[in-house]
Amino acid sequence: MKPSGQNGIGTVTSIVHQLSLNENFAPPLPGVRTAAEAALDTLNLTPDPFSSDLVARVAEHHGVAAERVLAGVGSGALLQQFLQVHAGRAPRWCTPGRRSRCTR
Repeated sequence: MKPSGQNGIGTVTSIVHQLSLNENFAPPLPGVRTAAEAALDTLNLTPDPFSSDLVARVAEHHGVAAERVLAGVGSGALLQQFLQVHAGRAPRWCTPGRRSRCTR
C-alpha cells in the first residue's frame, strides 16, 4: 500500500497492487502469449469441466495417480469442495469474504 497525500501522515492509503485480484502488471511471457494465440479458435467452446488434460499432465509431472489431483477455479472453490466432502453433516458452515454465505 502506498500513502496518498503529503508525507503519508494522517492520510488514507491507496492500494497499489491487490494480489487477490489475480492481476499481474508485467506483460505475459512469450510462451503464454503463444499459447493464448493458439487457443483463439476454441475460446468460444465450453472447456472440459473436469480439466481432464490438465489433471493428467499434473499427475504425470508429479508422478502421482490422476485421482490424487484436483483442479478448480480458485482456492476458494477448492476449499469449498473440500469442506463439502469432509465436513460431514455439519448443521451449518459459512464461507468468509465479500460474497460470504452460509449453508445448512
